[in-house]
Amino acid sequence: MVTVFKHYRYKAKALPQKPNCSHDKKKVYNCEELGMQDIRRFHERFYSNVSKSDQDVFILKYTEQESPKRIHIDKRSTQVVIRYFIPTKNKRRIQVCQKAFLSILGISKFKIQNICKKFLRDGKCPKEKRGGDHRSAKFTEIRQSLKNFFSQLQFAESHYTREKSLRRYLPSDCNVRALWKQYNQGVDPEKKVKYSFFLHVFNFDYNIRFKSPATDACSTCISLRCKISVTPPGRNKTELMAQLTVHKMKSKCFYDMLKKVEEPTVMKLSFDCQKNLALPRVPDQAAYYSRQLYLYNFTICVGDSRSAQNKDCTRDRVFGRIEKKIRKVDTLIDPQEYLNIFSEFGTVRKVTKEVAVADWKTEVSSVLKSAGGLHFKFAPSKRIISKKDRKGNISLQGEEHYRSDLGVPKGILKKGKTLAMIKPQLLTSTVSIKPEKLTDVDKLLKKHFGADWRDIETLNFYREILDGNGDAQEEENEDLDEENNYFEENEDLRI
Repeated sequence: MVTVFKHYRYKAKALPQKPNCSHDKKKVYNCEELGMQDIRRFHERFYSNVSKSDQDVFILKYTEQESPKRIHIDKRSTQVVIRYFIPTKNKRRIQVCQKAFLSILGISKFKIQNICKKFLRDGKCPKEKRGGDHRSAKFTEIRQSLKNFFSQLQFAESHYTREKSLRRYLPSDCNVRALWKQYNQGVDPEKKVKYSFFLHVFNFDYNIRFKSPATDACSTCISLRCKISVTPPGRNKTELMAQLTVHKMKSKCFYDMLKKVEEPTVMKLSFDCQKNLALPRVPDQAAYYSRQLYLYNFTICVGDSRSAQNKDCTRDRVFGRIEKKIRKVDTLIDPQEYLNIFSEFGTVRKVTKEVAVADWKTEVSSVLKSAGGLHFKFAPSKRIISKKDRKGNISLQGEEHYRSDLGVPKGILKKGKTLAMIKPQLLTSTVSIKPEKLTDVDKLLKKHFGADWRDIETLNFYREILDGNGDAQEEENEDLDEENNYFEENEDLRI
């Protein structure tokens, strides 16, 4: 609607009229030489421009301006002398009087005088000041103040974001309202803003988000941060801050080693077992209190330092992608549904069915030394270097640092034993389950699917387990050895 009114404002209000002038014999003005076609053509060309700026340029094109040669004391004296011209069919410029020029175009003399006066004074065409954005200029200083505020924020590092991403993250305990209050408390009263304005700038002018609350975080980092927060300034606090800095440098050193280009004969492997995945996964609140079956996902990642989208992808990052996908599904009944999700992020191999697995744990216990019997501490070791001599004996060297070699390689065989004595047997897919757990699974399935759940074809997996392992007993857990115990990191300031 505003655009329609603007076009109507600069359209012709009436047809052009032929001037009826009576000038003296000096022949300065030649109004009588204009024909009706010249008048019509000049009128149409002027109103073919639909904007004020174009019409102002048209007027300046057919006028001449100069300052008056004689300046009178009267304040109302002429400030600019204007000459008017109209082109004819023969491309001649005929000088006409003001009355003729105004009657042909249908405009007022004040409009022409203002245009010519400003052009003579500034040397530029006057700009249209009506309409447009007049509010942004009022908030320029405030926006600059907000820009300075956001540039001083301490952003958190994200381990799972690409380096070239422009998105930045703030700690999870922060929010937009807290930032708004912090900004208003630190600026002058005239630069304070409303929450709605602050939120608009935050959402549309900056790519900032808040991190999710930390889960399964590093125990050493949490412990050192808590100690630093409660320790008064002094030598002890400085030592704790140094330990935290070295600890973070060790973590960075690990990823630097992954990015390092190795020889073609070197293979990098990263492996771990994901947290237990419940079967069945149902949104029923009874599942929270019930013992369930679990699916185990053991992931092996092959490191690659070449430029690629998933280079140096560790198993933790694979687990994060899998869990992100699983969170979007509230019900997972068949194990194959889990395997379908796994297949989106890697190659799936079923243990004992597609991959033969030998019972190494039982076999090597009589030949190799246990973790507690080694000449170095197994749990805190960052690197374990294996060497083989000409006789085929293997020695291990454990290092608690990434860039410092302080250990000594020694043998791992028990007295009188050789590697040739290790002959492991293949494992079967049989898993022993306690009757109590099977009872809970049966109750959960009855509550969720009904008493006739055994007749449902998609639940054949559970029917076969309950019918075939009803009397099976789950093996007792063995005592944890050193490699399963939690350890505190060495406080040595080496990397």
